[in-house]
Amino acid sequence: MALFKRTVRDGNGSIVPLADLYVRNELNTALVTIYSDAAMTTAITQPQVSDSDGAVTFYVPPGVYTLTAQRGGDEWVEVVKIDPQRVYADPAALIASTEVSRKEGAFWTTQDGFIYEEAATSASDHHLTTAGGVKLYVLPNTSGDLSVVACGAVRDGVSPTVGTDNAAAFQIAFSTDYPVIIDAGAYRVSSVTIAQQKSIKGAGMGETIIYPVTGNSCFIIATDHVEISDLEFRGQTGSGQAEVTGDCILCDAVSNNAAFTRPMEGVKIERVKFRKLKMNGIHMAQPLRESVIRNCRFIGMGDPTSGASPIKGRQTLGIASTINNIWVEGNVFYGFGTPAINFERSTLIASSAQASYATLYIVGNLIHGQLLDESSGVEAVQPEECHQVLIQDVTDLWCAGNKFTSSHPEFSALRIVNNGTACDASRVIGNTYAVATPVAGVTYSRGIGNATGEFVFMQGAHGFVLTGNTMNGNVFNNDFTLDQGSLTGVNLYVDGNVTSNGAEIIIDTTGMGAWIGRVATNESYDERRSGTHRDDLNVQEVIPRVTDIYDLGTSALRFDRAFVRTLRVGPSGAQSWTSGSGSPEGVLSATVGSLYTQTDGGAGTTLYVKETGSGTTGWVAK
Repeated sequence: MALFKRTVRDGNGSIVPLADLYVRNELNTALVTIYSDAAMTTAITQPQVSDSDGAVTFYVPPGVYTLTAQRGGDEWVEVVKIDPQRVYADPAALIASTEVSRKEGAFWTTQDGFIYEEAATSASDHHLTTAGGVKLYVLPNTSGDLSVVACGAVRDGVSPTVGTDNAAAFQIAFSTDYPVIIDAGAYRVSSVTIAQQKSIKGAGMGETIIYPVTGNSCFIIATDHVEISDLEFRGQTGSGQAEVTGDCILCDAVSNNAAFTRPMEGVKIERVKFRKLKMNGIHMAQPLRESVIRNCRFIGMGDPTSGASPIKGRQTLGIASTINNIWVEGNVFYGFGTPAINFERSTLIASSAQASYATLYIVGNLIHGQLLDESSGVEAVQPEECHQVLIQDVTDLWCAGNKFTSSHPEFSALRIVNNGTACDASRVIGNTYAVATPVAGVTYSRGIGNATGEFVFMQGAHGFVLTGNTMNGNVFNNDFTLDQGSLTGVNLYVDGNVTSNGAEIIIDTTGMGAWIGRVATNESYDERRSGTHRDDLNVQEVIPRVTDIYDLGTSALRFDRAFVRTLRVGPSGAQSWTSGSGSPEGVLSATVGSLYTQTDGGAGTTLYVKETGSGTTGWVAK
């Protein structure tokens, strides 16, 4: 059985798409049976129609045939001789072949449907060279995709240390102009670079398995508009983590592509699982913008010793720019040794400038502090102490619709801090923060009892919104702490949040200066403040941490109006000032020194002073 592949052309040499092609025996003009596969199991009904590029492909026994192409009343006839050719069992057998050259342009095939075109003997851009010295181009399938298996990848991966290193085969596929498919199977890969805009797609999480080799960045994205989806980076399947360091996916064009001196953009990572490796899952090591991490799963990733995280945004390159318009959406995190989402600012090597993060969206993720086996729900590894999400120096953050469970008792579920500048225009909206129910017989350290860390910690905010969040089961700690430091001009909105267990929402405004804000309609609210300044305040009580220290407003920065029912003054708050209709005498109980304003009084009956007694008598009109 031989493969025939041809582009239909007219008498002028122009490509003819959508032409009807008939294959006949040259001797008796009878139609012959042609097939779509080398094993001759699936016949093709004639005529075969050329595709939009004029191409036709079929298998037929060796022989001499008349080909007739027709379209719109025109007809082109060609007599061809199809020589017998060997069809190899698989790409490995083809690459190991000692068969000599057929001729430039000849097709080589395997029984699993992979097709190769013979290159010129002088070619330098070929993809493979057989043991017989034949240079070959790997051709895409009928959908236009190129398989890593066709490029020589071997699916014998067992662990990060056992199996063929397929880096060379993957590099061939990643260096072509075609979209790449990584067929179902397990592959061991050390390090490959993606320097061309490309889609890379596996057969699904749990179907396409990549075992990274320690000390490497397995997939290095070194250009714009790269999409990676539907595969799994795996270390362990049982308890514990594989002792593998480095990065599963590294976004770093500047260090790996000489043409790059600007931020990368258009990276999309979707439906990828990262499982039990002491490595970074996704490491944004250089400025990145307009990119997405969506519907991925991170199970037991990260390492406190190396600082590896499931998602890490730390910049260490000498290019001053921002992480801009990044979406982290719909992902699942179970257990991590360092923050699950770690956008930590750092000083750049080649500059004194510092990286910052603008328009960062963290939306609809499940971030669970315990490392649980997905099937049994039993804890496999006790994670280290860490914040679940750490963000430093962010502008225009959206953290919305996420569920944080089992955060460590001494650390925050969400920690947003500044490094000398404000975290501006940030919103934490509609998230759920909860302590998970422990599995029977399992010892947990995260989020169970005597917790001391906040669900949410915010330091240095301008234009910060905290609204519609639910904070459940955070025993003995503060659900939300805002530590303003010495920032001024703050616009804070805290509204519609629900807390439980008597947990506090703390806003520490010591030394702040002027600010505008709203703290209202939060349920189960037990609020304690130090140095509080606010307008439009609607809470149950405001209590400073230390008595007789803090002011409500200043001589230079005053509130316009205060609306209170009864104002209590003095060291013990015994004296009051209130108002009402009618005389207070015999009606209103108060201590000596209290004041009363009669709303319907007249001359000499508008202001009353309590001069004697402790009951309802002793009021004197003034």
